[in-house]
Amino acid sequence: MGLFPALGFAQSDSYNLDIYPDLWYNSVDGVRVGGFVLGEMEGEFQSGPHRLDAGVWLGTNFPDLPVSYYISFTEPIKPFTMPVNEANFRIESSIRTGLSRHKISFNKRWQPGFNELNFLKVGISFS
Repeated sequence: MGLFPALGFAQSDSYNLDIYPDLWYNSVDGVRVGGFVLGEMEGEFQSGPHRLDAGVWLGTNFPDLPVSYYISFTEPIKPFTMPVNEANFRIESSIRTGLSRHKISFNKRWQPGFNELNFLKVGISFS
């Protein structure tokens, strides 16, 4: 449940970084305060280079690990990428309420035409 509007600003002329404050509650962590960030090249709509998705939260009940985070960074592999047929690698790391996950993956997507609901995607991951 996000309570605040998005705050967006351009880090440079070509990179857009949107910051979203976040506040919510659950019975284990209590009130969770934090936020997340989405970053991408301006005008790419999550399909261009340097895609960032990250967040951090603090649980007010202070369990053993009160801080949770996640980060995901995706970069196209240019020699194998064409419009609507992207190859990329993704690096992900997260610790959320004590559950750790760290992974690198390589993905290839084939999409005939511009129908985003019709595609084939193959990937391999190491964690």
